[in-house]
Amino acid sequence: RGVALGLFSPDLGHDYQPQLEEIAALGATHVAVVVTYFQHDVFSNEIFADKRRTPTRTSIERTLGTAKQLGLSTMLFPYVRVDKKHEPSHWRGTLQPSNRDEWYRSYTLWIQSMAQIAHLQEVDILSLGSEMSTMDVDTKRWVDITRVARTQYRGKIIYSANWDHYERVGFWSELDLIGLTGYFELVPPAERDPSLQQIVEGWREWHGRLMRWQARQGRPLLMTEVGYRSNDGAAAFPWRWGEDDHQVDLEEQRRLYEGFARVWSGEPRLGGVFFWNWWGEGGPQCHDYTPRNKPAADVLRRWLAGELTSG
Repeated sequence: RGVALGLFSPDLGHDYQPQLEEIAALGATHVAVVVTYFQHDVFSNEIFADKRRTPTRTSIERTLGTAKQLGLSTMLFPYVRVDKKHEPSHWRGTLQPSNRDEWYRSYTLWIQSMAQIAHLQEVDILSLGSEMSTMDVDTKRWVDITRVARTQYRGKIIYSANWDHYERVGFWSELDLIGLTGYFELVPPAERDPSLQQIVEGWREWHGRLMRWQARQGRPLLMTEVGYRSNDGAAAFPWRWGEDDHQVDLEEQRRLYEGFARVWSGEPRLGGVFFWNWWGEGGPQCHDYTPRNKPAADVLRRWLAGELTSG
């Protein structure tokens, strides 16, 4: 029963204790601490910490330590963002490094450093990355990355596949948990104001597919991200972020949270879920994913308390 917290403050020394206290008060058992690193563009070969946007190691360790003090189990969730997009479609899911050997060397060193932090902070789960669809098909490379991480860290290891790519990842057998981001398209694009029943029907279809896939893998399924912008159209394109051309729609976001709960509450084969994302002020004029100060937060609180039932 988790909530993600992005370390996204422009103040790299920001103290995230207030947000962690809110997450604990919601009733969460776990928090995913999200750490962003960068590469220059989809063709570059180096993963780097941006001086303006990547939290310091001190901040990462302090956040993980505070979470533990508050009784929250932790997942360290590092991921890569592309700094410069030559095409609108460029993102970490479309990487094409000019030298794959160099890219994997850089990536492995980065994950090794994250594994060291995870070990020192007694993190419960370490993610090896997220949504890298053009790269996570290199099975042997990722087997090697997993084994390097295990030399530094003894806890559970997961990888987070993109919602439309999880069946093409070839190294699930090396991991303790199978993971994916849950931005499934639940209604047709033309449906601008879906009902709760339409959302439930969309999730039921994906529920069946995911449970069949989970059975084949024989490992617990953890949804590393489930979230929706409070925007008109969020049910059709949950993965579309950073675009505010649609009208704020707090009710659609609330229905999307409730639709998820109606399908997944009480499902014993779901190993867990992290809702995306508690960073941001939220409120009635906010387009973004955060449920803070929005009706969706009440649904989230009830889910975390086990008060919502399927149906």
